[in-house]
Amino acid sequence: MNQPVKFDAIDLVDRLLGDERLAKHVVESFLSDMPRQLSLLAESLNTEDAYNTRMNAHSIKGAAANAGATGVCRTAGQLEHLGLEGKLPEAKKLLPELAAEMESVSAALQSFCDSVR
Repeated sequence: MNQPVKFDAIDLVDRLLGDERLAKHVVESFLSDMPRQLSLLAESLNTEDAYNTRMNAHSIKGAAANAGATGVCRTAGQLEHLGLEGKLPEAKKLLPELAAEMESVSAALQSFCDSVR
């Protein structure tokens, strides 16, 4: 069974009109900011703040989409939807999945950055 693509470097570079250096910058920014973003999301879930859960998940979803981290984007989108509906217990259950998605794609993202000169 095929695994869904977690990072689409070709699409990322294409969306940035072939500018690999800009793509590298986008990915590096994503990697450096994601720990803070995940922490903010966890905090909003722990305080049962549906609005900020939705907003933090939305920020992660957008950043992941920009960086080509499709798995992170997909899971963050699910969290955003659950936050919108106020389903925080279900959203809390997805937080480890989001962290795992981020961990699983980080090596590919870093490898991409290392390959761009």
